Amino acid sequence: MAKKQITALQTAADAADDDLLIKRDASSGTDEKLPVSVFRDPILDRANHTGTQPLSTISDAGTAAANDTTDFVSTSSQVAFRNILINPRVNTSFAVNQRGFGGDWSTLANGDYGYDRWARKDASTIAQVIEEGNYKSNTTYTLSGVNVTTQQITSPASGNWQVEVPNTAQDVQLEEGAVATPFELRPIGMDIFFCQRYYFKPTNGFRVYDNDGNEANSASITVSFPSQMKETPSISYTLTQGQNDSTEEISKTHATIVAEVLGSSGNKRIEIDDFIADASPAIAL
Repeated sequence: MAKKQITALQTAADAADDDLLIKRDASSGTDEKLPVSVFRDPILDRANHTGTQPLSTISDAGTAAANDTTDFVSTSSQVAFRNILINPRVNTSFAVNQRGFGGDWSTLANGDYGYDRWARKDASTIAQVIEEGNYKSNTTYTLSGVNVTTQQITSPASGNWQVEVPNTAQDVQLEEGAVATPFELRPIGMDIFFCQRYYFKPTNGFRVYDNDGNEANSASITVSFPSQMKETPSISYTLTQGQNDSTEEISKTHATIVAEVLGSSGNKRIEIDDFIADASPAIAL
């Protein structure tokens, strides 16, 4: 769009004997004619940026971004989110850690999850299961990271794909192609959202009051999941107030828990803590 506007301006100016009428003083209405080249040439120089000229000003950089995207994006395999692993900052203080894992993989049994999306396979190896649909089948990918031997691996034809790295790995990257590129940083909040497709543990409990009736009345708590889960999850929680609880409904998007209210007058309620919805896939040992 910028180039078309500039071309139109240049054509109009050429038709006006290379002069451009510029109002110099709005209060007096005095106008002054200046050669259009004074204004046109610097604009055209920026608009015609080829990707090899230095970008000397912010204005130059903005024009180059609009007209020469190869300055910022190289190939389709190097666009945003090229790393198909979730929570790749495993074993760092930036890892998503809803389970509160302490970082010592030796304390877990084989198959148990530590940091989100990463489970222990054996004494020296951890693994992540990549959901079918999140990779291209029969395609070469490059695995790299801190304490990871850079290597090319081929994705399966179908099904979930289990990827394994040393249990000391950090900043792990799995990307399409045969070349390892610099580690891709994603917003932490985005990885938290991705992780919650498989495991969701809210930081607070839930309570519902029912003071209109007696203690035999039932109340319900519906917990909505922040992300639609991969499959209908298993549910666990602690009933800290109420009695005779049951799970009324569980789906990929929410769970509803029903219980009889308990408490003194004006404080009859049901309350749950330690809620967990878990749809984590089992890893192959």
